[in-house]
Amino acid sequence: MYQIPYGKIPIEKIELNKTTISLKEGEQYALNPNLTPELPKYLSDIVWTSSDDKTVTVKNGTLIAGITGTAKVTGTLGNKTVTCNVKVKYVPSNQALKSVTLTTKFLSDKKVKLQWKPVLGATGYEVYRKLENGTYKKIKNVDARTLEYVVKTKKATVSHTYKIRAYGKKPNGTYRYSKWTVKKTKNPYVYEYWW
Repeated sequence: MYQIPYGKIPIEKIELNKTTISLKEGEQYALNPNLTPELPKYLSDIVWTSSDDKTVTVKNGTLIAGITGTAKVTGTLGNKTVTCNVKVKYVPSNQALKSVTLTTKFLSDKKVKLQWKPVLGATGYEVYRKLENGTYKKIKNVDARTLEYVVKTKKATVSHTYKIRAYGKKPNGTYRYSKWTVKKTKNPYVYEYWW
């Protein structure tokens, strides 16, 4: 059966019931746009984009709240667009935080890039480093929107071990923490010699 591409159908209007939406971290909300003229489902696939994927993503017309922040969500169909502003707010909880997923990449013999995925409910991350067989030293505390950090060393060493954990607030104002994620890595720019 021949289907008319929606780009060829003149869309007069796309409307949303709400143009400002507030969500909690991790919450979902289905967008139900009204189209004029009303189209069959197979002809009304609106393309949704978010100005900040850390804050909110859109999958099949459903908003999925990420970490605290604001973002503008835009829907496009043919030559018409519709937008809504989404605010994701932080809600303190006693629930345990998930562990951080950490990756490391050496940019040079003295520079390592750390990257991790956001943990819902986190207000920040603690990052530590250990060189060779030394002891852990705190590198930095970063906020919840920081998901990568470049670590520099004065001296190139073979072995680097990093550990990171997320922290967030409980309703009583105290902190809750995730378990530590530990990642040991070898410097590809430095060779280990055995004598």
